[in-house]
Amino acid sequence: MQWYKKSFLPALAIIILTFALSGCGTKKQTGTAGQYQQTPETGFSASETYCKNVLGAYNEWTRVKLPVTVNLRQPKSISLSATATMERGKSITISLRFLGMEVGVLYLTSDSLLAIDKFNKVYVNEPLKPLLGGFPANISNVQDLLLGRPFLLGNENTLSSVINKFECNANADSDSWILRPKSFPSGMEYEFAFHPISSLSSLTVKAGKHGPVTVYFTQAISTPSGPMAPAVNIETQVGKTAIDASIKWNFQKARWGSDIDVKKPTIPRNAERIPASKLLKMLPSL
Repeated sequence: MQWYKKSFLPALAIIILTFALSGCGTKKQTGTAGQYQQTPETGFSASETYCKNVLGAYNEWTRVKLPVTVNLRQPKSISLSATATMERGKSITISLRFLGMEVGVLYLTSDSLLAIDKFNKVYVNEPLKPLLGGFPANISNVQDLLLGRPFLLGNENTLSSVINKFECNANADSDSWILRPKSFPSGMEYEFAFHPISSLSSLTVKAGKHGPVTVYFTQAISTPSGPMAPAVNIETQVGKTAIDASIKWNFQKARWGSDIDVKKPTIPRNAERIPASKLLKMLPSL
């Protein structure tokens, strides 16, 4: 139990870092369009056909509940098992249990983040936007990031309805593609790589003078809601501290459907509120 007492809050900080990819503004700028020849058989370019086929496979969903494991490899090895419940476009709940009792819970909505450590009787409750550092993502984008699905920043519509906002660039030397939005928020850019040809393999975000943040996805598997990644790995830097972490999903035990119970966690009495920044400062001292 002493291990848990020392490890739970830093593990929550890693989850928060996964959400906060980088900082940027909101002004739009135009990207460079890909160069393709139109195919007379379909009337679409090769890239447009690819986008329609790949993005059209990502189906909509309402609610899902499944086991999840959070692994931290750097700066220290930590592994925590939990249960995640998500409601599309509304909330993410990650509940950690010890000997059958809930000892901690992370609850993320479109406007706030609530993290409760019931063992140590402390909690974080802060608006989401400051934690994202200006990264213009919504809760649907965060869900897609964690489940290994491509997304358009700030958009909540189906991918098939925004195909015209992406460009697809083929890699002539391999069976891989790069999916990029045609416009970016000011000061940053991001792109998705697919390899093999229809499996999302990575997301790379570049913002300002900061080094790129790369999120890697293991090869997608089929689910009732389309392709999803069994594991999501993130590599980044916080100050001088290298961060290497992953979130692994057990889709074999996933339950899908609108009848899944979703509720906001209750903050225990006498719990002390602490700032999220305190969690992040704990990382170098792990």
